[in-house]
Amino acid sequence: MQTRVRNLVFGSLAAVSVGCTSPDAAPSLAHESAAIVNGANEPGYPGVGSLVQSRGTRRASFCSGTLIAPNWVITAAHCTKNAQLSSTAFYVGEQATGTGGSGKTFAAAELIAHPRYDDGNPAALLHDIALVRLRDAVPASVATPYPYNRAALEPTVGRAVTYVGYGVTSGLAQTGGGRKRRTAVPISRVDPLTYSLKFEGTGVCFGDSGGPGLLELDGETRVISVVSTGNGCEGDNCDPCSEAGSNHTRVDVFSDWVASVIGDDFESCTDNVSRCDCSSGCGEDGVCDDALCGGKSCNEMIRCMIDDCQDGADGSCAQACTHRGSPEALTRLGKFVTCWAERCPDLDGAQEEACLARNCAALRTQCEAPAGPNLCAATDACDRACAAGDTACVAACTASGTLEAQAQATTLSQCRAAQCAALTGAAELTCLTGKCGAAYSACYPPDHCSPMGGACPKGTACLPTSNGKTRCEPSADGAVNSPCVRDAQPA
Repeated sequence: MQTRVRNLVFGSLAAVSVGCTSPDAAPSLAHESAAIVNGANEPGYPGVGSLVQSRGTRRASFCSGTLIAPNWVITAAHCTKNAQLSSTAFYVGEQATGTGGSGKTFAAAELIAHPRYDDGNPAALLHDIALVRLRDAVPASVATPYPYNRAALEPTVGRAVTYVGYGVTSGLAQTGGGRKRRTAVPISRVDPLTYSLKFEGTGVCFGDSGGPGLLELDGETRVISVVSTGNGCEGDNCDPCSEAGSNHTRVDVFSDWVASVIGDDFESCTDNVSRCDCSSGCGEDGVCDDALCGGKSCNEMIRCMIDDCQDGADGSCAQACTHRGSPEALTRLGKFVTCWAERCPDLDGAQEEACLARNCAALRTQCEAPAGPNLCAATDACDRACAAGDTACVAACTASGTLEAQAQATTLSQCRAAQCAALTGAAELTCLTGKCGAAYSACYPPDHCSPMGGACPKGTACLPTSNGKTRCEPSADGAVNSPCVRDAQPA
């Protein structure tokens, strides 16, 4: 584990809010909204506008967006999370910040972030896409919508993509925002949910977040992406908007979700599950979410950043390492790096290791252990099999369970130690079901068996518990096929 990785997780996946925080501010759990640096003032592209907070005649631009239907704008999820709906609007024109001007303002009626976007987890910001429904449709005389891309982007590596946005012109001074500008940068790599750019003197910056990547495909200019995060760079004079790179949410990957929200046609995966990478990626709404198909553990993601990404020096690579993380592992990674950045900032070597051991040991153990499918019962049984005082064994058992299982097993263990210590067998069971009933039932759900017939597993009998429920428990005489039948009712 190295400081570089911690910085990369926060620098590339969860940087600071564009235009609101200085470049040297401490890491934040908000995204880095990424203005166009060394670009040209742009009087055209009327379908690209600015998300503004509007108070009276004064406007303040905070993100960019693109019209994809007369009353729908596509943007980044992190742009909508903290926006006040009552004062949010879509501005079509050249100068979005200030008063007056020849542009038009259209009030927002609804802000819809992708349901799986999680701005509270710096390692799980992979669904950074959102839609804004406008109260009134934008007339064709003002702006016409751009089609959103549904074709796979993998063949486009190396092609120059046009970016239009209202961000700042300096990543260091953070000045010049609110005016529409344009630049072009080639795609450097394409990953499952995003693609990345490497800046060469020009790039997107704070305030361009949510703005489009525009590319001509099959004879029409399409929105292929929305600006998501910047990779950041090191050094007091490093401009992250011209010397680093950025990551962009692929619209093709989320095109079914977009269509489902705005009412366009799409092929539901409930009719053809093979459209998704795995069956569990098909939602009830018929939309594929292939991020649910990942299987990397927390530790595998960190090892990927260290081993495959120049020890974390390549921020786009570091973000890509999280693309195939399981939802459980992403949660573990997010909690660990949050603790790491908040409790042990600006430390290295032995000092950092001591700080992590003191403040983040449990979260680190969870992250370093292989992600396991164990539920609470298996986790608790593993813990109890450890020799007295073997804390390493207990930590490994605990880490093998899901996060929910770990919490349930810990609660039960604490109650067992406080209420039922020194008891064994039937006496312990009576104590647990009586004094730790809720915790015990959460870890060992009742079987809803009936003493009147059927069969519990060998060596068990259907017994009532002190909370009035029934469970197949080891029988005192080790009877075989004790009367017990399970019904289909949930616990």
